Amino acid sequence: MSISERVRKLRLKYGFSQNVLARACDCTQSHITALENGEVKSPYYLRDLAKIFEVSPEWLQTGEGEILSESFLPEVREYRQINMGTRLRETREALDLSQEDISRKLNIDIETWKEWETGKAIPDVHAMVDWGKYDKVTLDWIYRGIGHSLPYSLIEKLTDLELRRRGIKKS
Repeated sequence: MSISERVRKLRLKYGFSQNVLARACDCTQSHITALENGEVKSPYYLRDLAKIFEVSPEWLQTGEGEILSESFLPEVREYRQINMGTRLRETREALDLSQEDISRKLNIDIETWKEWETGKAIPDVHAMVDWGKYDKVTLDWIYRGIGHSLPYSLIEKLTDLELRRRGIKKS
């Protein structure tokens, strides 16, 4: 199996579109298309892909060795935790909630929420289940970044927030 086949298989397994994967790797959709079509053999964003898919860069590139090596595991964990915090913050903002509001809603200390939101700690699953009950935020979204089961209205708000951050859309 080639790198293009491994990337496509993993992208589909995670439920990412090429556009979503490109944004996560800070490249363009055409880069992902070219990679999946076998036109790119060694992408400059290989380490980012590996972190997203939680595999070692060596395995992703060659298909050989450990799927996730012990030496790469700390980078994967750090990437996962930072992105989880970003999703928490963006979701909270998209729902027009302050840190105080969400802390009260989930019956947690505000400092705990701030640690989760900054990626310094991993959110408690029980609190995230409660958030899902209130605002339809899914565990797949929080922990894995897979948002296809989020309510459409929340997806729209998250998209608007991202477009405003990029300066593409005015408030």
